[in-house]
Amino acid sequence: MKAVILAGGEGLRLRPVTARCPKPMVKILGKTVLERTVELLKKNGVTEICMTLGYLPEMIRAEFEGGSRGVRIETRVETRPLGTAGAVKACADFIGSEDFLVLSGDAVCTFDLKAAVAAHKAAHARASIVLCSHDRPVEYGLVVTEPDGRISRFAEKPGWEDVCTDLVNTGIYICTPEVLQWIPGDRPSDFARDVFPKMLADGAPLYGFRAQGYWCDIGCPEEYLRCNLDALSGTEGLEPDEAQVSPGVWAGSELHGAEIRPPVYVGRNVFVSPGASLGPGAVIGDGSSIGAGARVCRSVVDGAAVRDGADVSGAIVCAGAAVGEGARVEPGCVIGENTSVGSRCLVTGHARLWPDLELEPGAKAVSDIRSGAFHTAAAFTERSVLSGAFGTVLTPEAFLRLGTAAAAFEPVLLACAGGEAAAVLRSAFSSGVRAGGGTVILADCGCAASLCYAVRTLGGGLGLWIQQDGSRICARFFSANGEELTRRQERQLESGAASGALRPDGRLAGTETYAAGMDMLYAAAASVCAEGGASPVAGVSGTGSENRVLRRALERAGAYSGTADVRFTAVESGRALQAVTETGRTLPPPRLLACALLAEFDAGVRTAAVPAGAPAVLERIAAAYGGKILRPGEEEHAGLRQAQPWYFDGVFLAVRLCRHLTAGRTLAEYDRRTPAFGAVRHEVRLSGSERGRVMRALSESDSALRPGPDGGLTAVRSGGCVRVEPSRVARALVFYGESTDAETAAELCAPLERQVRELDSRLRQA
Repeated sequence: MKAVILAGGEGLRLRPVTARCPKPMVKILGKTVLERTVELLKKNGVTEICMTLGYLPEMIRAEFEGGSRGVRIETRVETRPLGTAGAVKACADFIGSEDFLVLSGDAVCTFDLKAAVAAHKAAHARASIVLCSHDRPVEYGLVVTEPDGRISRFAEKPGWEDVCTDLVNTGIYICTPEVLQWIPGDRPSDFARDVFPKMLADGAPLYGFRAQGYWCDIGCPEEYLRCNLDALSGTEGLEPDEAQVSPGVWAGSELHGAEIRPPVYVGRNVFVSPGASLGPGAVIGDGSSIGAGARVCRSVVDGAAVRDGADVSGAIVCAGAAVGEGARVEPGCVIGENTSVGSRCLVTGHARLWPDLELEPGAKAVSDIRSGAFHTAAAFTERSVLSGAFGTVLTPEAFLRLGTAAAAFEPVLLACAGGEAAAVLRSAFSSGVRAGGGTVILADCGCAASLCYAVRTLGGGLGLWIQQDGSRICARFFSANGEELTRRQERQLESGAASGALRPDGRLAGTETYAAGMDMLYAAAASVCAEGGASPVAGVSGTGSENRVLRRALERAGAYSGTADVRFTAVESGRALQAVTETGRTLPPPRLLACALLAEFDAGVRTAAVPAGAPAVLERIAAAYGGKILRPGEEEHAGLRQAQPWYFDGVFLAVRLCRHLTAGRTLAEYDRRTPAFGAVRHEVRLSGSERGRVMRALSESDSALRPGPDGGLTAVRSGGCVRVEPSRVARALVFYGESTDAETAAELCAPLERQVRELDSRLRQA
């Protein structure tokens, strides 16, 4: 069997380690990742290999082209990015007419590939994906399989709330030549995002093989360091090449009486001064020097100098760099090639110092220099939302870097409310977008819902609404058409901010323009939802910009009455609506949404697209009319959403409801006819087990739990339903129960919550 190794990646998130080195050529205990991959293939009987190259290809060609190590190697250089699948298709002449392997050149593993190939052949699969259990499944593509291994669903780099298993796509595939037919030849194509989902939709036999052994994608400095330390701790198959001079110590150089705390790896031509302290967890690469009194622990020093009395802990020091006398480099930091850290310097805060820099003696580096600051690159706390205290994670520096990453989505629409801190962050984000060459439109929107409309109307590629409440900030992002970001878009912003997005020539900096009158245009657009059929039947109770816009929209539709018994209040910055009925009963947003759906189905609608998290009672209402509810992720949802904006916007919903509150029909009547339901949200903290692993164990132990279209696992029970998903921000699982009332909903959740606690305890002890 032949193999194609995909070795063209730039390793943006791993920079500055990869600033001058292809990602597959970084070293694990002195041996490159690519060399370890070739050795794995040879061990499994594969001796014909083709490498696809892109970033700094000559470094790889010089090392591997022509073959050595008992294998034949040829290379192909991509003149333009082809994607993982496109790169493989370009090797069709090498592949020939037999099954072949595809591997990523920037992951380290010890899998039994022969066993994976045997399982592939036994299943008569078109393609098989090698899977493994991982404690951070959101960083990779998830694969859901049936009991026989056949793949039923993909989720490419999901958010935590979408996780239903911990089995991830390792980027190792066994394919028949027929797979090439699913790969287009005229544009870039990716296996995980394009080819495999298309094959699944076409009914092609796709199987997953769960491999045993070690696997690590060295995609960021933390994972690169972890992989080195895992190998150093004795991971089978990743043993050091150097001789073991004492238990847990491998050295190719003299240690000169240094203090050694195993495990420690020391390469060749390394000078270790007497009085130096190495370990535990020190990886000292070829050509390094460690001064007297210096300390290195849980770190990689790869061909660099650590001077007398310096302290390097939990960090990476790249080739040619120097850490001066008495300097301290703290956990999470990276010192790039040929960078000099002066004496008595402090490098902290997960700072990344890029190549060829010089820190003066006594300097303190608390953020990145010539790169995006990974330590303040805010991660999305929930779908499309960044939230927290101003000045902690949500800083002007972080928003500047996020803005630079967002330039690719131009034009970017920005609006804010609530205080000067929100305005500061808006300005920082705008500066970042313009520095990245993008266009900014400052919209005078008074609420998030108005900004959504502005994004749709002005053809925006991205919208950002920043709301300040005291010291707290909530930044909500919207994609084109005013929808939530996909997880792929979230990751594009996160990784772009973390890696330090490149900025163009100053003459190409972007522009900033203004869009005035957006709230009036928004109200006018919302008023059209009445379709000329509204009477003055509703008033407005709430305050704030969103409710002023709501009143204006109702007035334009002819539906506003200051004395009406029905009172609307726009909430969630206009994105949701609650009401008080003619009888004085308050309807929260989920209840009011159900009433609106009932009114729509009364009027002849038979299909509705609703938001993620909308109550399950909507399916019961639709079923009574022979209708259908579409949720995010289902086919046709996106298209129908544009035709039914009121389900996603509180102001539009108010006007639309007024269209139905005519001819004697009342909101109280719709409320009375809507089935009773109540919902609860419970969180179960995990004491030690990883979220994805518990989700997979839960799905395997309860056949009634199935992956839902909008994420997580869902089970329909007698009297209601339960949905469970991992928390984004904590080691916990979140349960959503719905039934005829909140008490019954809680009772439905209770057995699954007990089951999760038992699984957590069992997995922790395993």
